[in-house]
Amino acid sequence: RYFFARKTMFVKYACGFIVLPGGFGTLDELFEALTLVQTQKVTTFPVVLVGSEYWAGLIDWIGTALEEEGMISPGDLDLIDVTDSPEEAVQIIKNAESTRLALTAANTASGARTPASQQPDHSPPPNAPAKRRSQIEVDIARRAQEGRDGS
Repeated sequence: RYFFARKTMFVKYACGFIVLPGGFGTLDELFEALTLVQTQKVTTFPVVLVGSEYWAGLIDWIGTALEEEGMISPGDLDLIDVTDSPEEAVQIIKNAESTRLALTAANTASGARTPASQQPDHSPPPNAPAKRRSQIEVDIARRAQEGRDGS
């Protein structure tokens, strides 16, 4: 019932995606994120797949069936990072956020304005229901906060 709104909020309030092995819903959200990055609706927005063995077949298929056949642009496969390390996945997100903040600061200093579509809104949505978060979400949020605090 609220599928579209959920997907919209999923991107609006994110600074990147860490994707764990999953099914059709995971793939749907993965390709939604990649499409937004590919079409530059969002920038400095990393997409990190955790579990190189799990994702190897998909990465191979994207490289052969999509890139070699001209269905995606050369280099689009580079929009995806793959790692087996949760720490590396978090670091990729933190590095991208640092880059985004530096670009925003440079644009502000030069009088240029970063389009709103390129600025993630990290505040919770209005009237957002409280939800239980998985331990990995808690760990990722804690590590991201430590990076912002300089810890």
